[in-house]
Amino acid sequence: MPMILTDAQIGGDPVVFANDSFLSLTGFSRADILGQGVGRLLRQVIGPNTSTDIEAALDKGCDGAWEVQCRRVDGSKYLATVLLSPVPNTQGMIGQNFLCFVEVSGRINRLLAQRDQFNALYEQAPGFIATLEGKDHRFTFANASYKRLVGRENLVGRRIADVLPEIADQGFVALLDQVFLTGQPFVGDKLPVRISEGRGPSSGLHYLNFVFQPVRDGEGRITGVFVEGYDVTAERLAAEQLSLLQGEVAHASRVNAMGLMAATLAHELNQPLAAISTYAGASARLVDPGSPHAEVLAGALHAIEEAAQRAGDIIRNVRELTRRGETPKTRFSLTEAVQECIRLVCANGCPTATIDYHTQNDPMVVADRLQIQQVVINLLRNACDAIGETQGGRITVDTFLDGAEAVVSVTDTGPGLSSRSIEDVFEWADSSKKGGMGLGLSLSRTMIEAQDGRIWVEKSDSSGSQFCFSVPSTGFAAGADRGS
Repeated sequence: MPMILTDAQIGGDPVVFANDSFLSLTGFSRADILGQGVGRLLRQVIGPNTSTDIEAALDKGCDGAWEVQCRRVDGSKYLATVLLSPVPNTQGMIGQNFLCFVEVSGRINRLLAQRDQFNALYEQAPGFIATLEGKDHRFTFANASYKRLVGRENLVGRRIADVLPEIADQGFVALLDQVFLTGQPFVGDKLPVRISEGRGPSSGLHYLNFVFQPVRDGEGRITGVFVEGYDVTAERLAAEQLSLLQGEVAHASRVNAMGLMAATLAHELNQPLAAISTYAGASARLVDPGSPHAEVLAGALHAIEEAAQRAGDIIRNVRELTRRGETPKTRFSLTEAVQECIRLVCANGCPTATIDYHTQNDPMVVADRLQIQQVVINLLRNACDAIGETQGGRITVDTFLDGAEAVVSVTDTGPGLSSRSIEDVFEWADSSKKGGMGLGLSLSRTMIEAQDGRIWVEKSDSSGSQFCFSVPSTGFAAGADRGS
């Protein structure tokens, strides 16, 4: 270890010893420095500014350590740590001062070489890597993957908020601030990040897995943040495509199951329905016109016959629908079709709710009348079920024209649906109703889409739900201007 000793009992602290390592490091000879005041030597080796601090410590008799830029006799420079330690004599007085010079240039060069090795390794890493320094998060390194991701070059030395303002706007600089202040790392899993448009192929929405890790110095103080992660956008899109494909397969399976069920119902029920219709018609002809209840009885039998025929038509229609066949379309009054549905639902029981109907201009549509009525009946029955046993419930039905579309709206005062239920309300799933099959709204959507229309939930909250559907309109009936 390069070292010198001075005589603290003589003014000026002359140098009384210098070892070979000190002479080799500085280039001095012993004749040059022995007997020379230490202050003069320090000014030659270190320079006047730092040597003043060391001389002041010598005068006070205290120890210390300084990292300083030194120069040799030949003018070459090196970095060294100067250590000062007073040496007491047997009387307890400071008899000598011990100074050693530890060259650290080689250590720094080794650290720089290690840093370059790490940077070279990071540069070739498949994931994106960046290092940020200070509270303002200035780049000290960014590998090629990071630059490709953000679509920028020349990042080193610049603040992340200046180079990537869209990152700051999305809250990621605030996350960096949190990591820098608390020392707690942050891990992001498939987080969406939007890169500014106009930055080439990197622009647009990305999904990233990443970590913000605090960087500390030798004393444990946080000096920056290490950023590392992967762009998982392709994996996310692939997962979405797979989910979509699985949904299509599930839907196809359900359609096949519906077709099989419809075929079974048609085969098994057509004969008993035909028998019901035949018996009802025959019984109507046997009613004695002179009996007191002849008119009521005849009307009831006629209604039974119509209901049986309607049930048969519905089964055949559903069977054709599941086969994706063309269903017959006619031009009819939407108002009249909806009014028939309301009468049917009221006749079958909705005792706790009042159904109000409003229409504007009697919209005319070209569609499968039976399918449209099935959808309306299903919505009305769902509204009745939503109100349940609550007295004073109200159902409001509206039909009106909206541009080139005729719209039917069914609103109830029930408890509403949960946000989770709204998302997949038109998907075939197990029904929450006792005895329900979960087919109603799914089948309603299929029927409306077959008429080139759409069906949706306009709103659903604690005040009730509003379901709507629309189909192409051909205007309104001549002279129509009615409301009820």
